[in-house]
Amino acid sequence: MEKLKQTKQLKALLHILSTPHGVSEKSINRAASKMSGRNVPTDLDRQHNIKFVKPRVRKLAPDGSRYSIYELEDIEQVHKLINLTKHHCLIHNFEAIKQCYFDSAIQVYEAYFKAETAKKN
Repeated sequence: MEKLKQTKQLKALLHILSTPHGVSEKSINRAASKMSGRNVPTDLDRQHNIKFVKPRVRKLAPDGSRYSIYELEDIEQVHKLINLTKHHCLIHNFEAIKQCYFDSAIQVYEAYFKAETAKKN
């Protein structure tokens, strides 16, 4: 049971790393088969000091319900999340994720942050 819980946590971390424009509670639920995806970013902030953009963007779903977008604040937070993901794999004996995956995530986030900054200016 513990291994399953940790596998879901790893999937949630990787989902956030692969989505620079932000994730929603439902997207985390789908990606990691979690019951409450909103807890993942909240726990990352509270337990690991990984910061997300505030105020959160609120959107309206097709069914009329509202949801939040959780987006990493800056490239420093991306590096913190990568280090946490590597540590998570190490302590739970998961096969190590190749460094090229993390390098690619950093490049994607850098390009995303650069484009976002350009939009604001």
